Amino acid sequence: MKSQLQLFLYSFFVIGALIFANKGYSQISYSENFEGTVNWTTVGGSFTLDDTTPCGGAISAMTSIYSFSTSGEITSGSIGTSNGAQATLTFQYKLLEYDFFEPSIPTPNAGNWGVIKVLYATAVAGPYTEIGQITPATHVESASCAPKTVTFTPPAGSQVFIKVRVELGGTSNDFLMYFDDVSVTQPAVGCTGTPAASSAVAKRTTVCNGMAASLSLNPVYTATGYTYQWQKSTDGVAYTDIAGATAASITSPQTVNTWYRAIITCTGSGTPVTSTPVQVVNNGLACLCEVEFLGDTEPITKVQFAGINNTTSAVINGTPDNEDFTLLPPGEVTAGNTYPITLQGNTGGNWTNHFKVYIDFNHNGLLTDPGESFVIGTIVNSTGVDGIQAVGNITIPLNAMGGLTYMRVFKLYSIAPTDPCSAGAADMGFGQVEDYLLNITPSCTTAAPTAASAQSFCAGATVADLQVTGTAVKWFLDANVGSPIGAAIPLVNGTVYYATQTVGCESLTRTAVTVTINNVVVDNVADVVACSNYLLPALVNGNYYTAAAGGGTMLAAGDIISETTTLYVYKQVGTTTICSAEDVFVVTINSVSVDDVQNVVTCSDYVLPALENGAYYTAIAGGGTMLSAGDVISENATIYIYAVSETNPLCTAENSFTVTISEVTVQDLDDVTTCFEYVLPTLESGAYYTATAGGGTMLAAGDVITENATVYVYAVSGSNPACTAESSFAITINAPVAPSGNSTVEYISNEDVLLYDIEVTATGVVAWYETEEDAESGENPLPEDTIVPAGTTTYYATQTIGECESAPFAVTVDVVLGVKGFNSAAFNYYPNPVSDVLNLSYSNAITSVKVFNLLGQEVVTKNTDQNTVQIDLSQFAAGTYMVKIQSEDAYKVIKVVKR
Repeated sequence: MKSQLQLFLYSFFVIGALIFANKGYSQISYSENFEGTVNWTTVGGSFTLDDTTPCGGAISAMTSIYSFSTSGEITSGSIGTSNGAQATLTFQYKLLEYDFFEPSIPTPNAGNWGVIKVLYATAVAGPYTEIGQITPATHVESASCAPKTVTFTPPAGSQVFIKVRVELGGTSNDFLMYFDDVSVTQPAVGCTGTPAASSAVAKRTTVCNGMAASLSLNPVYTATGYTYQWQKSTDGVAYTDIAGATAASITSPQTVNTWYRAIITCTGSGTPVTSTPVQVVNNGLACLCEVEFLGDTEPITKVQFAGINNTTSAVINGTPDNEDFTLLPPGEVTAGNTYPITLQGNTGGNWTNHFKVYIDFNHNGLLTDPGESFVIGTIVNSTGVDGIQAVGNITIPLNAMGGLTYMRVFKLYSIAPTDPCSAGAADMGFGQVEDYLLNITPSCTTAAPTAASAQSFCAGATVADLQVTGTAVKWFLDANVGSPIGAAIPLVNGTVYYATQTVGCESLTRTAVTVTINNVVVDNVADVVACSNYLLPALVNGNYYTAAAGGGTMLAAGDIISETTTLYVYKQVGTTTICSAEDVFVVTINSVSVDDVQNVVTCSDYVLPALENGAYYTAIAGGGTMLSAGDVISENATIYIYAVSETNPLCTAENSFTVTISEVTVQDLDDVTTCFEYVLPTLESGAYYTATAGGGTMLAAGDVITENATVYVYAVSGSNPACTAESSFAITINAPVAPSGNSTVEYISNEDVLLYDIEVTATGVVAWYETEEDAESGENPLPEDTIVPAGTTTYYATQTIGECESAPFAVTVDVVLGVKGFNSAAFNYYPNPVSDVLNLSYSNAITSVKVFNLLGQEVVTKNTDQNTVQIDLSQFAAGTYMVKIQSEDAYKVIKVVKR
């Protein structure tokens, strides 16, 4: 069996409580005499607790160093939280020569017996820093114990761990090293100002019934002078003080889900800070017992069960005796079902370890009731990571209580566990316990659905056709296992199908149904294509129908199909379970169609319209010339419409129609332009009308047109249809108007007045006549340079536009010539042209001045008796004016240009 050389390791909860208590210190103040509860661990059992020759008290830690055990190592748990000041470590030790019974001879400080190293770290896993050594040169020989002191400065706010390591020098040495009365202290550091923010931390955020919540602060406050007041709340809103909870870390009993926070105050400032709260949940389960392993903690390294898949460290003594994994998601199981379990672990060498699983099915927290334990199996010589497994099955009983419950996995050296709370005697106490939660779904009492055990179906039936009475029915291909099959899966002849139903839960038993498939055969008729008619052939199996499933009209062999039709060959058998078979085929009648155009009688050209079916040809069967829609037929003809299919066989169709042209013509007269009237000529065909289509007034040949007009020549035939023809021409009468102007004009001039000096308004060519008769007949026109005699004369003016001459316009002209005897040499006028004032001067007195425009109108008269006269023309329009200057016995007319 395994030898009993080990340091005692205590339960996870006890060690945890100590750690949390130490975290509350404002500086390290630690001591250990290895009496009672010990929070130190050793590697490979190298240190033991010895009571034969302790340093002081009843027990010291001791290790034996020799050629087959060349080193020993012992490591503390957390000794507290550093405040950053220098720490002083003191301890008692002694080295004794090995003696099996009662060693008493000190090892001398000579030779090479080895070295004792003292180290520290801020985490249990390291790294570790060496802070002191004991060598043969510094060793104190003592049969009792000698004190040693080392100092070091761990970082503020860090946890501190101490390690002592003994190493052999010369292999001939064989000695015992005793270690005891450990003390670590730091001087206090006072707080200042407002405390830094921190968070409340729970050792466990879920606790069982009766377990207290263990609380601390993170980061910890390392200085002195802080005060603490913890508070709790059930809703996370309204908090109340917890009586007596005034330390940095506390434990607080609770029975319901509770929030916790702390108010921290530095006495030097008086300004508090409130930590971030944390919630601790009650799981409602009874607390399980703790198991103490007196030997090494040889860990469970893997648990796989019902969704739990947890892998942990394989290091011996690297994890607690009782490892709590109830914070992991629970395994999901259902009462009545069986689940496989796989377990692995470290056996600590070539030893046999047994696995047993306990499940608290009745929720009483005992794990000792019948049916609550399962022997899984053994593993031998496993490192925990080499794949060696213990496997088994666990059946959840039908009477298991639903909801969350505990599962304990127990691994023990040599024998299967018999007590869920004990690892047995010290020489057998090697192993570990891991605790988990399971969520049990209660067993189902739903009965299987009801169905006839034998059912027959037709070919093509699916799972959906199975007849069963039940709720939320599922079908399977096995009586106990397997996944449901889909409703669309085809049924197979001779197969047994199994049904469950779900009423709250799915029935555990399944109803069996054996299936028989009845096959029905009908003739398979191929699709048919014909040009006109198709004769139905005789059938061997089935009958013809015009609709599916024997619907519509039943047809017989020899019936004629004359249009495209879908036909069904159908047959059914049976009376209770009716099975049928059906084949469908299509008879396609490619009866080619062409447009049926009626015979056409038209008055003029005929434009072929667009066809929906077929094409135009000038001969039968697509012969002659192919015509197109839009082609013009201008003479009598027979037109053929022909079409041919692109199918096999080829199918054709043809129609024809005649085009008869019945044409009516009329005379087409040119437009006419004349001066005064137009006489309608005799027509060869048609008649005259004043409106289109024979409308307005009918005119006759010889009728005189005296004004502008459009005249229509229209004819209509008496055949069917009535054909008409029409033309039109325009008659334009260009009778020009006589010229216009002043009918009486007076001219005063010293020079001759000519006809072209007479102004009239006209748009054509003006001609002057001496008599009205000449003017009306257009004979004897006068030249334009004809001199108008002095005195009063009447002339007649016409205008000619195109070929037409207007009626005459009479103009009476009065010509007054200058008087002789006016001394022009003695007369002077200026300026000419004139802008405003015209200056006149004469050797004799000027008696009057008159101004005329070129129309002969007098516009200014001024009487005077002066030799010089001024006439103001500034208000007159620009142009030419005649000015008459009168003296006593003569006058003179001058022409002046007004600017």
